[in-house]
Amino acid sequence: MAPGAYSVYRTWNVHVPNTVTEVTMGVAISTDFPAEQNVPPLPPDSRPAWFAHDSGWMNGGCAPNGFPKNVIAVLFEDSASYSDKQLTVALVNGTVLGGLPYRPGEDGYYYIRIDDGTGSQLRAAASELNALPQVYGAALIPRSRPSRAPSVHTRPAA
Repeated sequence: MAPGAYSVYRTWNVHVPNTVTEVTMGVAISTDFPAEQNVPPLPPDSRPAWFAHDSGWMNGGCAPNGFPKNVIAVLFEDSASYSDKQLTVALVNGTVLGGLPYRPGEDGYYYIRIDDGTGSQLRAAASELNALPQVYGAALIPRSRPSRAPSVHTRPAA
């Protein structure tokens, strides 16, 4: 099934003797993550080549130079587990495009693609993720100058 989709309804018939006055039943449902929502344990040290092209950016009310189309940056809390990261990206039907680690082999920012993300959709996704306890911060990626890769600030020392 596609993310957010529903299956057809199923009817369950329970047959018990007339002497039974109450029936209690529990149901557990489990699923695997789709392959496209696999999230690496650490952010990849890469960014899409189109980050350097003006056509990959939109203004959308984000002065002065806009933000990349369909992408938000997400920084997880130090305590976020691998499963937390997968669930977070799955929540917004995102895909990891790349990232910006603090140093090689360390944590840092994940660049998450959100299909058909307009400025308002990206802001809504960032807002939804910022409400999660495993997310330190999620935001649009501001561009300081045209034709330059985005600059993302490091997390303040605790």
